[in-house]
Formats: sequence, structure tokens, C-alpha cells
Amino acid sequence: MPFILIALFLAAFVGGGISTAASHSLPGELLYVFKVGVNERVTSLIAVTPMSKAQWHVEEVQARLAEAAQLAAQGKLDSTTQAQLSADFDQHAQKLSEQINTLEIQGDFAGAAAVAAQFQNVVAQGAAQLDEHASAQLSEDSHAALSTLIEHIRTSLSIASRLSVDAATKAAARTAPQVPGNTDKI
Repeated sequence: MPFILIALFLAAFVGGGISTAASHSLPGELLYVFKVGVNERVTSLIAVTPMSKAQWHVEEVQARLAEAAQLAAQGKLDSTTQAQLSADFDQHAQKLSEQINTLEIQGDFAGAAAVAAQFQNVVAQGAAQLDEHASAQLSEDSHAALSTLIEHIRTSLSIASRLSVDAATKAAARTAPQVPGNTDKI
């Protein structure tokens, strides 16, 4: 029995250390697969409501944009990491859009509008950060990857903006006072 306890303690200690180290890893690094495949999946299990799931996806979009900016600043953004970041970004953006739709179906138009606006803000800030790195001295491959990613994020920004406007319009329509129409017959 003590052997099992020691083994469990050791596994938790080593696993926790790997998890902590992985939390700061970037695409292309050894622990990044652990970060995305284990850390983030475990965190996603805590999000059980449509609102908490939507918030989690916003955080993940923000994380991918921050990783892209960090890689660009280090001159380490290449076509492989750009493709990986874009795919992961798109996956979270799609899931976020689905959660916004779920919130609207459930009648939480204000919540849907708030999350959509937050998503729009995160993408706009991420695009601005990436734009700052576009003028830096980068290798040809890094510059090409950054340009492709910026274009991708700008397209996503227009989608995020549309989601935000649509959700805000629905929220406003839902909360607007109903004015009775003129029902007098002539």
C-alpha cells in the first residue's frame, strides 16, 4: 500500500511540474502539445454552461493571439506554426460562435452580445499586436508567415464584428419596449 501512495504522489508531482512548465510553452516547442492536449482540455471540462464555455473559447483565442505575437517578436513564427495557430484559432472561433448561438437560443441575448463584443475586442487587440511586429526585421519566412496570419486574423475580425453587431441588435430588440400598434379599424 505505501508503494502505491508513493507512486501516486510522485506521478502527481511530476505531472504537476510538467503541466506548469507546459503552460508557458509556445507552438513548435516540445511541451506545447501537452499544454493544448492536456492542460487546456482539463480546463475546458470546468466550463459547463454555454456562457462559461464561450468565455473559455475567448480566453483560448486570446492565448493563441498572444502566442503568435510572442513568436513574431522572437522571429520564430514560421509557416508551420502559423498554420497550427490559425487552425487552433479557427476551431475556438467556430466553437465560440456556436456558444453565442446557444446563448441566443436560450434567450440570453445580453450574454451573447457581451461575449461577442469581448471576442471582437480580443481579436482587434491581437491584430494590432501582430501589426506592430510586421515592420520588424524578420526573416523572409517569418515575415511571410506573419503577413498570412495577420490577413487571417483581419478576416476573423470582420466575422467577430458581425457576430457582435448581430448579437447586440438581438439584445436591443429583446429589451426594447413594445409599442402597441394602431389597431383602430377604419
